[in-house]
Amino acid sequence: MLFVSACMNLQVPVPTSTPTTLPATAAVMQTATEIPSIAPTKHLTVGVTPFPPSADYIIYGKVSTEDKRTIWMWAINPVKPMTILISKSVDPSGWSPSNKLWLLTGNQSIYIADANGSNVRMIYNSEEYQFFTPFWLTDDVILFNAFKDYFLPPDLYSLNVTTGIVTRLLSGTSDYFIESTFPSEKKWLRGGWPQPTVHIVSENGEVEKFFDGFLIHTDPFYSGLRTQQIKTLDKYLFMAQKQGDPNTKLWLAGEQEIPQVFFDPGNDGIDRFEVSPDERYVALAYNTLKGELLYILSLENRQILYARDYPHTLSNIKFVWSPDSQSIAFQYSERTTSDVEEGIKIMDIKTGQTTVISKDDVIEILDWRSIN
Repeated sequence: MLFVSACMNLQVPVPTSTPTTLPATAAVMQTATEIPSIAPTKHLTVGVTPFPPSADYIIYGKVSTEDKRTIWMWAINPVKPMTILISKSVDPSGWSPSNKLWLLTGNQSIYIADANGSNVRMIYNSEEYQFFTPFWLTDDVILFNAFKDYFLPPDLYSLNVTTGIVTRLLSGTSDYFIESTFPSEKKWLRGGWPQPTVHIVSENGEVEKFFDGFLIHTDPFYSGLRTQQIKTLDKYLFMAQKQGDPNTKLWLAGEQEIPQVFFDPGNDGIDRFEVSPDERYVALAYNTLKGELLYILSLENRQILYARDYPHTLSNIKFVWSPDSQSIAFQYSERTTSDVEEGIKIMDIKTGQTTVISKDDVIEILDWRSIN
């Protein structure tokens, strides 16, 4: 997870009313006199450089050259590999379901911007919390974890970006956190802290115990997703241990069927997996005694299409899919004869050919996005 930058003394008031679609048990925060707007009259300068239009960009984090405790956000066009410093002060948290808005955090605040990084505006701020991890539920609603400390469970909130309404869903004493959202269904994944429990929660607060019988490791600071929705199949793909089985497997299940093993790595475990944007493939990586393995599997027939072995990789591979689902960008750290080489590579999934596009001290690859 990217570190939170130095704080700014910004304060956004909290409104008075409560959305009707939220759970009846939700508690409204303290009220104030003004409601923040999706397009406030005063735009706050937070140092975001808009993307040049009509191109694909890989977004990644890199340690600041000014302060080793801070992560700067960079972007690179893989066709014309020239790096762009996007921001020194805020971190990306994903694009809205319609890809019209961009969510950012930092300075004890939550921001939205246009999809290309322009027109940044603050929609929430609180000095009570050190940092936030927000998620899009719809184009109008953001759910977020609000952390007072890395070692304490967060408070859970809903924020309507159109009206500015902020509503507390659960307090930190509930020992839960928001792990991810499924915007197409207007549902979200509730993880346990520290108990490894996961439940699906609907927009109106109804809890679905879909994963009973499985042990799913939960971590609010884990950068990957252990449960992913496959909309074309109306199923979920998730990493879990079935009760009585010590090994973690990749499972596939729908609501009205018995879960089936999609991939079994044996004793090696799985570090992370990612479904391609077209939902035809799954990329997964895991460590073995021989090195790091990166597999591409077909979601249609569960066959391994490609297997790549990286015996000299010094850390777990972190990767993202290209928008056209034909390539993967991954972070690498390899030992050479005289030094350690780090950076970003792109792999064509049809040929397996890899190309180095950046030799940089990359902390984490965050996204690969088409900017129009």
